[in-house]
Amino acid sequence: MNWLIFFQLLAALESGGESDPDAAIGDGGLAHGRYQIRQEFINECNRIIGEDRYVLADAHDEVRSNAMVVCWHSYWSRAKGTRGDLVAMARQHNGGPNGHRKLATQEYGRRAVRLLRTINTKGAK
Repeated sequence: MNWLIFFQLLAALESGGESDPDAAIGDGGLAHGRYQIRQEFINECNRIIGEDRYVLADAHDEVRSNAMVVCWHSYWSRAKGTRGDLVAMARQHNGGPNGHRKLATQEYGRRAVRLLRTINTKGAK
């Protein structure tokens, strides 16, 4: 599992084009930071680790938001059999634990495929 590529992919999908992605706020104030993290995502991370470690402000911190992404996706990608499939994991990020199966996340998945080609091309140079 290449977390660095996954972080780049999610940031491009969620806050690409923002001059300061960590300051990004979307979905009417509900989604925060480079990965457009919502309170429900934070609550789930805290449930997974068994303590109230993360708060919404952490979505605006690259290191802490990376840790939340690893926490959530490590748990749910194992549970749903998507670990290492970056497109399926991106669809989960967009649509929840079963997002990789949802019709509503198919276009998001297609965007992920296109972005991965760009990310992999940049990394190969």
